[in-house]
Amino acid sequence: MKRKRRIDTLTEDLGEEYSIRMIDGADCIYRKINSYCDIEISGALSRKRVPEMMVCVWDISLGDAVNPDNLLMRPLSLEYFWFQGFEELKKELPGIIEKYKNYKQEK
Repeated sequence: MKRKRRIDTLTEDLGEEYSIRMIDGADCIYRKINSYCDIEISGALSRKRVPEMMVCVWDISLGDAVNPDNLLMRPLSLEYFWFQGFEELKKELPGIIEKYKNYKQEK
């Protein structure tokens, strides 16, 4: 599987809520969870046979890195997760989304 094709395939497999965005100079998989929180998945373009991917959950309430018109402040990272390979990522990602889907809405 080619490097670029790998990120396209994974993004499609994850579902329509996910897209590919340029973040900090690299193509990453992106999903906005709610108005306060989003996730960035990096590492899908790795040349490794089983890529190590990082999922970062961001607090975007004061600004975000994806929308240049909303750069009031760098987003605050809430938590990082590391996964070996796509199957592990796809298995664990729903739990991360569930954990943060009501972030700042319950307070």
